[in-house]
Amino acid sequence: MGISGIDIFRDKETGEEIKVINDTSETDKVTQEGECYFKEITGFSPKFCQKLDKFKQGLRQYKLHGYNFNHWEYGFTDFSHFAKVSKQLTTWPPSDL
Repeated sequence: MGISGIDIFRDKETGEEIKVINDTSETDKVTQEGECYFKEITGFSPKFCQKLDKFKQGLRQYKLHGYNFNHWEYGFTDFSHFAKVSKQLTTWPPSDL
């Protein structure tokens, strides 16, 4: 149970008010509402979209550098993890994409 309240700050350059919620239950509620809205608009969860984006970035690097691309920079523990995600998302191994 966090401290209930809102802190208000002003941006030094624009003078715009920035509100920060201190109540963790409110923050969780906002996060859940945001995730539901995201899924309603896109049809996918934010987690799935993040996974897809990391895969797309990794695939670009794989196509440029082959098997030895820096897979860990894109969230993959090793090349076999990258290949597994490729099959999950596309049903194809990376070499066929």
